[in-house]
Amino acid sequence: MSDSDNFEIISDGQGITLFGEGKALDRYLKKEGLVARPLEMSRVVAVAGKASTVAKSAADISTNAGRWVKLSEKSARAMKTSGMMKGSTDKLVRGIFTGDKGKIKGVVEFVKPGTAYANPMVLANISGMMTQMALQQSIDEIAEYLAIIDAKIDDIIRMQKDAVIADMLGVGFVIDEAMTIRAQMGKVSDVTWSKVQATSFQLARTQAYVLLQLDDISKKLEKEKSIAALVKATKDAEQPIAEWLAVLARCSQLNDAVGVLELDRVLDSNPEDVEGHRTALNTARQQRLDLITTSTTGLITRVEAIGAYANGKLLLNPFESPAVIKASNTIGSRVEDFQQVLEIGESREDLTARLWGEAALELRDDVVETSKRLGNATMDGSKKTIEASKKAFEQSKKALSSAKEAVQNSKEVQEASKQALEASKQALDESKKAIGKGSKWIAERAAKFKK
Repeated sequence: MSDSDNFEIISDGQGITLFGEGKALDRYLKKEGLVARPLEMSRVVAVAGKASTVAKSAADISTNAGRWVKLSEKSARAMKTSGMMKGSTDKLVRGIFTGDKGKIKGVVEFVKPGTAYANPMVLANISGMMTQMALQQSIDEIAEYLAIIDAKIDDIIRMQKDAVIADMLGVGFVIDEAMTIRAQMGKVSDVTWSKVQATSFQLARTQAYVLLQLDDISKKLEKEKSIAALVKATKDAEQPIAEWLAVLARCSQLNDAVGVLELDRVLDSNPEDVEGHRTALNTARQQRLDLITTSTTGLITRVEAIGAYANGKLLLNPFESPAVIKASNTIGSRVEDFQQVLEIGESREDLTARLWGEAALELRDDVVETSKRLGNATMDGSKKTIEASKKAFEQSKKALSSAKEAVQNSKEVQEASKQALEASKQALDESKKAIGKGSKWIAERAAKFKK
């Protein structure tokens, strides 16, 4: 940036607005690769004319152009490296906001008192317009997100039978129409605002309903313990979750659009209330985003737990587990994409399914180690078994010898028994013969006596 290109800068922590000669501003932004939105200088001039007693202040502002740039690491770095953050002119005062862990959250340069932009009312109106720029940036980014995921929001909403979701279709038409009229007229009329001011309730109700649906899906997934059941459950959950996220993104987009319209009304009717309303609007928006963050982060946590569980069952379920992990990664990535476009949540890493072979190798190593331990224990046991076997063998030999002796003795007894039996038979035969001879002698003697 040349010395002649002196810009005045105002930042609110969300974006940076540069004031200066139009062509010089555009040259600088092009050189740094920054995308900017033009600021409606007619509003700034009008406010400056009302707020200042010196006509020259409004005249000075009217010769300038305004460009708003979203605050990011790139834009903050450009402000610093270009020398602008060292105090571009003697009219600027430098300030730095730091966030968590020392990370630069916003770099701010405020105009010094005495310049046209230093008037509190002018600064308040500029800050209100800058908030509108930030909201419009969010609206456009959500539109790009919905286009990328090819989400036909109207079709999704039409398919819903619930009145809470169905109402959102009409609300979207009303707000889109109001934004179109604003772009044409440069302001929000009473008639246009009367159509829009009641839409916030439907949007809040829709958001709450969608968050409940997402929470219900994640809890149902968490209850499944069977890998086979998880395959179906995670696969079936992919499309509904994508659709609910799309509806939630559209809801957030419409809320931001209502914020733009609100600030227009305050800028036109009560410019002295702009700063207070802007602050309250940002607070309410952050609370809404916090609810979305809590719900979607909880969903990511649950699907990651499911993926980790499936990963642990990979060896026994080499086909089902990878399917669960893939579905979990798909759901997690979709939720993360949603969070990134709303600038909420934290980045995550996909769960990676281990190859079945790797799991088998791990199991093999475990088995080898276990076998070694068992082998050592078995060896010790075998030694004891061998000693016991030797003792049993010796005892068996003694028992066998005793059995042989018993058998031998039994044979001798048996032989003696046979001899005794034969002698008994012979004695019986001799007895029979003697009895026969005795009977014959008696019979003969008896016959002689009769004679």
